[in-house]
Amino acid sequence: MEQFVQTKNRRKLPGIQDPTCASEGSIRAFETNLEAAFNTVVESALFAQIEKSLETVRLERIRCVALGSPCQEEPALYQLALLMAIAKAKGVEEISLYDPVFTRLDKAYFEKVGYIVEEQYTPVDLHLTLYFLPHAPLTLTSCVLNEHPRYLLSNNVLSHTERMSKSDLYEKYPLLARVVYQLEQSTKPPVDDFQPVVSKRKNRRPNKNRYVEKELDYSIIDAYFSKPSLTSYKEFEEGPWLNSFTDLSLHVLE
Repeated sequence: MEQFVQTKNRRKLPGIQDPTCASEGSIRAFETNLEAAFNTVVESALFAQIEKSLETVRLERIRCVALGSPCQEEPALYQLALLMAIAKAKGVEEISLYDPVFTRLDKAYFEKVGYIVEEQYTPVDLHLTLYFLPHAPLTLTSCVLNEHPRYLLSNNVLSHTERMSKSDLYEKYPLLARVVYQLEQSTKPPVDDFQPVVSKRKNRRPNKNRYVEKELDYSIIDAYFSKPSLTSYKEFEEGPWLNSFTDLSLHVLE
């Protein structure tokens, strides 16, 4: 996947000297770190809110991309712990993962617990699949949207795209642009009949240097969803997991 362009900060985890070595000792050390992270996550207010959001959702599989290397990176370790907590809470046994930075130790652990590492993924029963994209770049998020997921646990698409102009987003990532547009439309306050009084004196000379963004027709973007919704967990993101869950949000694309 060429869409993977990010490299996360490395920080050695306790007991793991060489992440390229898949010895029994290294696997046990990794499991000890992961168990501690898992216990922290499941006892957190963040997980309680995510579990509540998924309470009525039936899931049979989780597809995770852009995780990072959990045996080398503390944020990736906590993100894997969250994935495992969701899988346990929802009774999900089918886990598919991919990130080109996975090491031999990462892959050895995934094989041990029955997780499938695969770059090419054939989506099945998307209404029963949760896509988990921790800190994925926009290129990858856009690529995943082309697979037509219903449930997407990832960076908040509104805040993740705010640095781009509407025109650039529309041109580069049309389907993502439509998600953003519809979410923004659904959160706009209702319009009343009040007409503000504008001073004529101030409007005598139009500002010629003012940039006016061109009008965009989102209706021509072919979309598989009609009512996207978003649940943000920003108020719960603080914790011992550093920046693991910054701007984490659940997007439901129906």
